[in-house]
Amino acid sequence: MTDFKRQMVYAAALARILFVPAFPLQANAGLTFSEITVSSYTSDFKPLSPANLNTPGAFEGVIAPTGFKKYDRQAEMVFFSNTFSGLPALAFSGRRGKHGFLILGEYSKLPRIKDEGVFLRSAGVPVRSVTKETYISGPNGASTATYTSDSIDAFRNNTAMLDFFYYREAYKNEFARAGLLAGIPLAWHTYKVSVTLADGLPFDENRSAMGLGASVGVAATFGSNSVQHKGPVCSVFLIYNRIWFGGSGGELSRHLRARLNGFRFGFSAGWRFSSY
Repeated sequence: MTDFKRQMVYAAALARILFVPAFPLQANAGLTFSEITVSSYTSDFKPLSPANLNTPGAFEGVIAPTGFKKYDRQAEMVFFSNTFSGLPALAFSGRRGKHGFLILGEYSKLPRIKDEGVFLRSAGVPVRSVTKETYISGPNGASTATYTSDSIDAFRNNTAMLDFFYYREAYKNEFARAGLLAGIPLAWHTYKVSVTLADGLPFDENRSAMGLGASVGVAATFGSNSVQHKGPVCSVFLIYNRIWFGGSGGELSRHLRARLNGFRFGFSAGWRFSSY
């Protein structure tokens, strides 16, 4: 009888080992509903900010969320190669995506006239040329030095320009972008010339006129293009201007204002502001 009880105990233990893995839910049969963890909805929701939407590696280190995108803005000082003894031009630009604008304003001594006497004679104004001789004494005797000057009492030439450009991006990488420019320049040109002619008569002209024209060009900007980056930038410009002037003209007006047409090369330094 003892052996029979021992065999029944062994059989019950074996059955427990074999059947419990096949019915795993039986292990939790004793758990109540309150002891079972259930996930629930929470109302503590925080909206995503632009900074949270920026994922490194998605687009040059940053994703540009379209719902928050604004104009990228830059302010620059532009130095043109044909500007003589003038202040640098001021440029303000904005860009959203591939489209943007550029406003360029300046006041300087334009057009640039290197030799005033040569220019006046080529424009049909026979400026009197005066030759002077100066005696110079030295240990080896006296010598003569000859100087030639033009009888020009005043030559002032200034232009104020305001250009409105449309910008279309054509190329972009992580640290540079380039685009095309098309715009309308407004110009206000003034000049005053006072000289003595070859026959001894005085010649004076003082004129001003406003002009309107068309401009095309290219611009390249160097600096970080990350949408949230702000910092220093530099640019280069190549612009072609064609300006038509109205109003009263003088003998020199056509020759002076014609020199405002043509290519201009410039470089700039400035600051890019944050897009957000």
